[in-house]
Amino acid sequence: MKGVRPKQQNSSVDEVIESDCVHYSSIEEWLRHCERHHLSSCCRQASKRTMETITVIDCRTSMLCEIQSRHPYIALSYLWGSDSLYEPSVQGRLPRQLPKTIADSMTVALALNIPYLWIDRYCINQEDSREKARIIRHMDQIYRDAYLTIIASAGESPTHGLPGVENTPRQSLESNRIVVGPYVFCPPGDVSSNIRRSMWNTRGWTYQEGLLSRRRLVFTESGVYFQCLDMVCLE
Repeated sequence: MKGVRPKQQNSSVDEVIESDCVHYSSIEEWLRHCERHHLSSCCRQASKRTMETITVIDCRTSMLCEIQSRHPYIALSYLWGSDSLYEPSVQGRLPRQLPKTIADSMTVALALNIPYLWIDRYCINQEDSREKARIIRHMDQIYRDAYLTIIASAGESPTHGLPGVENTPRQSLESNRIVVGPYVFCPPGDVSSNIRRSMWNTRGWTYQEGLLSRRRLVFTESGVYFQCLDMVCLE
């Protein structure tokens, strides 16, 4: 549950709850806890690698670059949508206009201080069928080795965005708020049900991506849900 305490003892209980944007400090706290306490599960690296390097997006420059696969990076699991939604990268630089979900994911990566982001649409050469087939064969390693996987379960296309990031709106929770003395609480709703009913959950590829990931940061219409191999957290 989200809760706020009035700044002054006699503050009104009608104070607005700041629930319309992502609370990155909470996410960073969850990740730190996982790193410190889940050494034998979530922090265990794959013992065998068939890909020593990986092409990722450097979100600081919007350029494609190659890093060691052991280096921390974030992967994105999302609904691809129509090819017409994408402009190609030019000489390793992403186009200026990106689908909202991809642009928001880059914002999240920078906010979490993990600037390297793997997105299949841009990190796999779509014009090279041999290279494309090679990467697809190792998709399990890409998601298993990712430090974190962002799962875009909200919406039905990559133009939807990640609710709570930048100007992508969230569903309001104000109608569900509960006042208890000087505190105002806002239940996050049935997050599990929202994920199960999502279009993302109906696709075989995205299901595999979520299953293989060690840490998942799931964006729903009303909030963020974190799940690693040993714990579950809500904003």
